[in-house]
Parts: sequence; C-alpha cells; structure tokens
Amino acid sequence: MGTGVVFEHVLPVKFALSGPKWCAVVASGLAGAFSGNFFFKNLIMCRNPPNPPRDPNETAPERHPHAPEDE
Repeated sequence: MGTGVVFEHVLPVKFALSGPKWCAVVASGLAGAFSGNFFFKNLIMCRNPPNPPRDPNETAPERHPHAPEDE
C-alpha cells in the first residue's frame, strides 16, 4: 500500500501485436474478404438474363393498375 504505482498487480499482455503486424493481419483479412467477394460474384453466382426488348406498339393502360378503386 502506498507504492505510488497505480496498477501494480497488472500482468504484461502476452499476445499483443505490434503496429506493423496488426496492420498486416487487418490488411490480409480485408484482401481476403474482397477477393472472396469478387470470386463469388464473378465465378460462382449466375448472371441475370437481360431484359426483353420493349414492344413499341404497346398502348398505355386505361387506368393505373395500383390506383384505388374509389371511382
């Protein structure tokens, strides 16, 4: 009691990473996430088919299909 040290019984951290090692771990994790996303989107996931061409002779409907039926 009264040694002047605030946290005298705190043990040193065993598994702390230095700055460059921590940055390397975070950078490799981000690179893996982005490359995995790119691989999945371009090689595994199927592409959507293109939209069919529009009919130029199509007429507009008489009333909007989502209009309320109060009339």
